[in-house]
Amino acid sequence: MTCMNKVLKLTSPQLELLEEAYPSFLTRYQHSPIRSHIRLTDCVITLYHSGSVVFQGKEADAFYQQWNSMTMTSFQPHIGSDEVGTGDFFGPMVVCAAFVSAEHEAYLKTLGVGDSKGLDDTMIEKIAVMMIPLIPHRQVVLMPEYYNKFYSKHPNLNVLKAFLHNRALVELAAQIPGVPIIMDQFVHEAKYYEYLEMQKTVQRNIQFHTKAESKFMAVAAASVLARYYFLQSWRVMEQSAGIRLPKGAGAEVEQVAKRFLSSIEKSEWDKYVKLHFKTLEKINLAG
Repeated sequence: MTCMNKVLKLTSPQLELLEEAYPSFLTRYQHSPIRSHIRLTDCVITLYHSGSVVFQGKEADAFYQQWNSMTMTSFQPHIGSDEVGTGDFFGPMVVCAAFVSAEHEAYLKTLGVGDSKGLDDTMIEKIAVMMIPLIPHRQVVLMPEYYNKFYSKHPNLNVLKAFLHNRALVELAAQIPGVPIIMDQFVHEAKYYEYLEMQKTVQRNIQFHTKAESKFMAVAAASVLARYYFLQSWRVMEQSAGIRLPKGAGAEVEQVAKRFLSSIEKSEWDKYVKLHFKTLEKINLAG
């Protein structure tokens, strides 16, 4: 079978991203026009200090097309934000805002970030570790104790979401000003800003989109990173509890919650669970 050769021109940051995508298959060179080789099963990628990249092998065209998307001008750098943990009886709520540049977009696609809904927690953690050093982001982790304090004063989950999104976006937009900001719409735009009218600093000019995670890479990246920080915080909580705590709010959660909450002082409940959930009523421990 005839091998295909494809040539691509990349910038230095793009060359770094390409190398970082395949660390186990990478060989670097010194004192040579060749910067590095990436030897995959059906494709050898040769990177030159000049910026030229040569793809050789049966799958050369596929890898070329994948990485050629870096050079497309249609991608507009942007900030996206997303939240996790709102449907879990146990554990924190986490919001993350992330910035994705054109140079990072193709790399995130190779990691599977653009389809993050299909990633399990194990893959989320592997991917996030590679993303964290590269993707500018800000996360806000609200453990149950503080979640409950806020909710007791403002018994509206959308108000809490607005506060946390605003905090993460204000911090990241101050670092990277002048780029579009995308948010997955959980409430009407006017109502969102109404919730924040008493805040000292409010991030404006946000674009609200439904199903934004599937349309905008920065929102997908924020979703992955938010889940990662959620999982890290969850482990800390489980260590404190001394047992495995199931996620969600289903039958298994109710069973574990009844045993666990019965074993600790009621004054300690707010460190582990979201007290406004109907779960407390279902397990008959609310009295």
